[in-house]
Amino acid sequence: MQYALQNAAPQPTLQHNVTDLEGQPLRIIVFSGVVTVAPAQQRGIVVRTTPEQPGAPIGFYVPEAFAVPLEATTAVAEATPTQVVVDGRTQMATAYGVSDVAVRLVEAEQTPGKGWPYLSFTCHSQDLALGVHYRVTIQHPVPA
Repeated sequence: MQYALQNAAPQPTLQHNVTDLEGQPLRIIVFSGVVTVAPAQQRGIVVRTTPEQPGAPIGFYVPEAFAVPLEATTAVAEATPTQVVVDGRTQMATAYGVSDVAVRLVEAEQTPGKGWPYLSFTCHSQDLALGVHYRVTIQHPVPA
């Protein structure tokens, strides 16, 4: 099953200048927000399979993210469901959530040495929409 982003609601970006244990200045940038992930093609019939069915991958460039230096940069990603569809019938159980969350910095062709965060994860929601809260934290040295 193919998934698509239906909308994205980025939250304000946070930036902090800190000092590491060795006294070197670092910049911490936190990008966060909520995206809705749903099947690319809606079906008229709701089909749920077993909870063991594998999910489908999806990825996107983090909204509101600007070019960050790639040299000596560390990026960490988190993603969690923000909404859950509840159905009391246990025979209709299905896997629901996200897994395999990862982020990578993709270098820009126009500005070598700078990159944009690309967030990816695996969706487990069968044919149901899935709200996902994401947070990408980037750490890099402050330019001298």
